[in-house]
Amino acid sequence: MKKSRNKILTTGKFKGISYRAWNILQLNRMDNIYLFTEHYKREGNFLSLRQCGPKLDLELTEYCLNLLNQQFQPVVPVQQDLEETAEFIQEIANGREPEFKIEAQIEAIRSVESEFLELSDRSRNMLMRNGIVGPEKTLNYFEIHGSFLDLNHCGEATERELCAFCEGFLSKSPA
Repeated sequence: MKKSRNKILTTGKFKGISYRAWNILQLNRMDNIYLFTEHYKREGNFLSLRQCGPKLDLELTEYCLNLLNQQFQPVVPVQQDLEETAEFIQEIANGREPEFKIEAQIEAIRSVESEFLELSDRSRNMLMRNGIVGPEKTLNYFEIHGSFLDLNHCGEATERELCAFCEGFLSKSPA
């Protein structure tokens, strides 16, 4: 009996996927997360890809569903949200005027979104093509990687613009 040598990618955007699956994605010009997830949302499977059979379809579908579930995790952890709600109710029950942190947070979010919309179309499109949608994900990506040059379609000018946006916002934030 022959042993299966299904090697797994250990680096890159598709970390944890088999080399065979990665090769099929490249063959079908689906080498970034955005195109990969959009294909699944549109088709519901990967059987329409060249040289993709049922086993590979199952692997790609599971991987895509995991990616989609990771993207839609709540921004505020549930436990922290519950604790803040309990504090708010406690303050009202005790007759004290509650602290309104929410208004400051909303204002901060609006300022980030307005600055994000001031980015060039090229920068926003490049981020979208790589599956980074919105200012929060852009800032998270920058905090983790420190650079955008490893993304598809990112040149030096786009890198400078995005780094300036992220560094400017992170220097303003109190944390």
